[in-house]
Amino acid sequence: CSLSSLDGLPPFPELVVLKLSDNRLAGGLERVAQCPELEVLMLAGNRFDTIACITPLKSLTKLRCLDLYLNPLTKKDGYRSSIFELLPVLEGLDGEDKDGKEFELDDEDEEDEEEEGES
Repeated sequence: CSLSSLDGLPPFPELVVLKLSDNRLAGGLERVAQCPELEVLMLAGNRFDTIACITPLKSLTKLRCLDLYLNPLTKKDGYRSSIFELLPVLEGLDGEDKDGKEFELDDEDEEDEEEEGES
């Protein structure tokens, strides 16, 4: 994909994971904020360059994991602490927790449910 805008993105009230990595997005996260169940948001490799671009995500009270790797804003001083302050429910940012330790999502529960459904 080469999305440069999220205009026209409808609200997805049940969406839990959204992968928008490797596009040309630099804003428009107000549309993403209309997904109240969102837990995982992948935005790596886009063009977000300020913390203000990420501010609309404050309303996502279930957001656990955010990936902004390879966005210009990740090079700014205090980037990680600013994001964790902005999004206090966040557990993982760019693959690390608040303390800089590796953070991985627990996919085991989802895999178990899928396997049980296949029987």
